[in-house]
Amino acid sequence: MRTAGINLEEIKKTNRLLILRLLCSGNGFSRTDLSQMTGLAKMTVSNITAELRSAGLIEEQAAERQRAGRPAIRLGLTKSSPVEVGLFLRRDGCTGIVATMDMEIISQADFSLGPGETANSLLDKVESAIRCLTQRCGGREVFGVGIAAMGPLDYARGELITPPNFYNIRHVAMAETLKNRLGLPVFLANDMDVSAAVEKLYGKCVDMRNFVYVGLTNGVGAGLVLNNSLFRGHHGFAGELGHMIIDSGGPPCTCGNRGCLETYVSVPRILQRFRRELGREFETFGELCSFCEQDQAGAALLDSLLEKLATALANLCNITDPEAIVIGHSGALLTDSQLRSIERWVNQRILAKGISKVRVLRSAFGTQASLYGAAALPLQQVFEGKLCYEKFFQLEDGKKSGAEGAKKDSAAQHTA
Repeated sequence: MRTAGINLEEIKKTNRLLILRLLCSGNGFSRTDLSQMTGLAKMTVSNITAELRSAGLIEEQAAERQRAGRPAIRLGLTKSSPVEVGLFLRRDGCTGIVATMDMEIISQADFSLGPGETANSLLDKVESAIRCLTQRCGGREVFGVGIAAMGPLDYARGELITPPNFYNIRHVAMAETLKNRLGLPVFLANDMDVSAAVEKLYGKCVDMRNFVYVGLTNGVGAGLVLNNSLFRGHHGFAGELGHMIIDSGGPPCTCGNRGCLETYVSVPRILQRFRRELGREFETFGELCSFCEQDQAGAALLDSLLEKLATALANLCNITDPEAIVIGHSGALLTDSQLRSIERWVNQRILAKGISKVRVLRSAFGTQASLYGAAALPLQQVFEGKLCYEKFFQLEDGKKSGAEGAKKDSAAQHTA
């Protein structure tokens, strides 16, 4: 329940950020498109796009021929618009990218991690990677850095707390340390959370209010988007799907409990089961998934494990009532038929069966959702008005606007 009114400046800010987010989708909308999608008056849209043009963020692009009337002028990011850096920190290494605000990758860099790693060596390597990437963006300004990492994390402090099996590295204030070294805003978040967020911003869930992202990797994690917002929980530990207990008498888990989901369906455990029960070695999880499409014994074993995953997902659905489940990380390597089996098992078990169907989808970003999600971290801050707002809308002390540019846009509006 709202307890305070909304002043005019807040409304203007909300409208500006909405238009900016849509223009960063990469779909090249016209002013008329933006007006129809948002319900805003064409003059309001024209004024906002004029501000963004004045800031050098967007430009008019090739016109789209319509059936009748003048062609609609489409708007898109300029070739000089700012970019962001995203890094996905894994246990064995890190991949970083420079990306535009519509998620086009400009450059990529990788480095490895290994025995003897310390907090200082980790910070040095990450800093070096970011500096390397910022030199490969064609002179475009970098407005922020996002880092996706395994948990647990302290979101408020931007701190890597005590990630398991990570060279005994503990309590690393990554965001603050790197911000001071680089002079750039740096944001740290859980890899599953950023994967869910980028699916909402740029992936298969743009039009969904409630969905779950599930990543299969060395563990099993989930990112939850509920009522259009990322849900992290009180301590930021929400979504630890791998530690849902599905058999209290099952094998011991690293968390101290027994029978957790990830003791059955984490990628290393699945590979281990195939090695032990079928005598089969696979270099990658994708190779295993393809093998099971052709081998009856392999298919039966994988089905028995995926059904456990489906049971946990059904439990999660009964709690969160999502529209869809997006499978990513190494789970994106599951075949279409394997994903359909998970979908069928989930929908047989949920309370809403017969009323609605929960779709099971492969991530729009394949195995790379965390990497794209890391790059989207600074963008989330932009779209929430917490980063670059005054700069992108040419404001000084919150008063100046791009009104002069609106005069130029008013003529263009008639062709949109």
